[in-house]
Amino acid sequence: MPSGRGGGAGVAVVGAGMVGLATAWFLQERGVDVEVLERRRREPVPRGATPAGWPPR
Repeated sequence: MPSGRGGGAGVAVVGAGMVGLATAWFLQERGVDVEVLERRRREPVPRGATPAGWPPR
């Protein structure tokens, strides 16, 4: 982990799924410089939209 003194190496989290984003959040909360990498760009989902087959709440 970076020492927080600047110039330290950051962490790359591969995959922006639930586990990848949770890991990135966990590390950032502890002061680690994190970059999340994802193969495909994901478009924002309109508010209230649900993935096909999921019942709305």
